[in-house]
Amino acid sequence: MQFEERRIDKETNPIVLPRLQDLRGHRLPIMIGGSTPRLIVYRQKNGELIYGGYVGHLRHCFELKYNCRLIQSLPLNESFSVPGVQLDSEVQQGKIPFALAATYTEPPVNRYTYPFELVNWCLMLPVPGLVQASELYTRVLDLSTFLITLGALIVISALLSFSLWRHGYPVQSHEFLLHNNCLRGALGQSFNEVLNAPILVRGVYLEICVLGFLLTAWYNSYFSAYITSAPRVEPFSSLDHILKSNFKIVIWAPEYQKLVKYKQDMQKYTDIFQVEPDFQRFLAMRDSFNTRFGYMMSRDKWSVIHQRQKVFRSPLFTFRDDLCMYRGIPVAFPVALNSVFREPLDRLIGEVTATGLMAHWHDMAFSEMITAGKLTLADLGQANEFRAMQLIDLNYILIAAALMLICAFVVFLIELLLFYFKKQPKRHPAL
Repeated sequence: MQFEERRIDKETNPIVLPRLQDLRGHRLPIMIGGSTPRLIVYRQKNGELIYGGYVGHLRHCFELKYNCRLIQSLPLNESFSVPGVQLDSEVQQGKIPFALAATYTEPPVNRYTYPFELVNWCLMLPVPGLVQASELYTRVLDLSTFLITLGALIVISALLSFSLWRHGYPVQSHEFLLHNNCLRGALGQSFNEVLNAPILVRGVYLEICVLGFLLTAWYNSYFSAYITSAPRVEPFSSLDHILKSNFKIVIWAPEYQKLVKYKQDMQKYTDIFQVEPDFQRFLAMRDSFNTRFGYMMSRDKWSVIHQRQKVFRSPLFTFRDDLCMYRGIPVAFPVALNSVFREPLDRLIGEVTATGLMAHWHDMAFSEMITAGKLTLADLGQANEFRAMQLIDLNYILIAAALMLICAFVVFLIELLLFYFKKQPKRHPAL
């Protein structure tokens, strides 16, 4: 009896042939969906429909690597896109083996491929606008500085009035509170001085001139700086700040439901969201650069908007990393349970990620969208041009002038009444 030893391994004598490595031109029905810049669908001049973005490039790599044809089951063209959430339900119903549609994963995770991206849900908010010209006067001289300046004027007025009264000059009682010469000198105007003034009175006059020079130079320099380079409105610092301002964040309805599911404490911030149920309308609002709203934005989509804003005269939006609703959401492709295509998909995702192709496709999204006609290089920025002063710029000054006129009119009426009662002849009782 003779024993013969044979080694059976996968390479020399495979038990199961690796048929998934070569599908021999098999037409595999799938569904492709999503929005830009993940999926960019456009038509060339010869009428051929092109799938761009990293989803479209991954589809092309799958066909080349495994020698097959991926057939789109749903009608898809350059003007219509299907959201990935809708395709997730189609896969789980068993209509197709997998879908090339980037989807936020949910338990159980075996319904998805290996995650190829971690998304942060952050806010894209408008760049804070310039302060209104009417508020520049109050920005130059805030309330605390105004009260300190007013206190200094009262002290100097009392000192001047007391010095004049001590040296025999006539002084009215109200001048101890605010002397006319002190007020005119602080405003940089000329004022009358007494002849042969004593040393103490001259010192007070010199103090008034120095104070007027400092106030006039300081106010004019600050006001000129604000006119040439106006400050901006304070940006939003938290979600509570947005909630108090009645500003709205546009969000797609399924994404809002997922956000509430991921973070239970978002219920108290419901009023800051404007939930849009229609997917196409949401995309149109997000891509319109409408600064009346903020938008939920991921980093890959913000990179395209950031590149486009470089051609603007001034940026319209900014990406707020400090105002992220949720961080580290896994993004993957939905795949049917126990699907034989799970391993090929995972292997391909790992290879394109390791070789840097996924990052390259992310970087090429902006130029692909321009080629597809999804983006234009039109300048939507606002020009910071000089304009003449308008009547509305004097809003606060006109209000202050109106209040002073009302006060003067009331004082005038009181004086008339007092004068009238003093002129009334006293009636003597009859003898």
